[in-house]
Amino acid sequence: MPTFPETGRQAQALPDEDTMKVKDAMIRHPGPIQASATLAEAVDEMQRRNARSLPVAEGDRLVGIITQRDLVFAAEGSDSPEDAPRVADAVRSEVAIASEDDDLDKTLAMMTPGGIRRMLVIDAAGKVTGILSITQLGHADGQEPAEEEDELGAEQ
Repeated sequence: MPTFPETGRQAQALPDEDTMKVKDAMIRHPGPIQASATLAEAVDEMQRRNARSLPVAEGDRLVGIITQRDLVFAAEGSDSPEDAPRVADAVRSEVAIASEDDDLDKTLAMMTPGGIRRMLVIDAAGKVTGILSITQLGHADGQEPAEEEDELGAEQ
């Protein structure tokens, strides 16, 4: 580090302002879908938001995440509106969470080896503000996902 001649003090390195944060890359969501919603309502909500996954809540409490793939599997075998499956029937309760202010590169480095495809993103108050999707950002090898590829990496 250089020294300032007039004071004899060493210069301090400035924080790297080019470091991207999770909030810079996340997909913003206005809020979760309720676990009591039907799968059809979840599909409608995903279409409205142009999203492949949604956070799920029971009241104000976050309980998990649901993806397009979860909806497809949960909807199998449901023939009548009376037995229409609910989001609660398909929700994934084990969810990875990142903070908006987490370093993006470090977060992605944690996601890739663990096979984590998406993380819910929370603000300082613990409120879900978005989803970080590895597919949305491209593959870990730096290649953009194929246009025909779905979020789970399978050819459509």
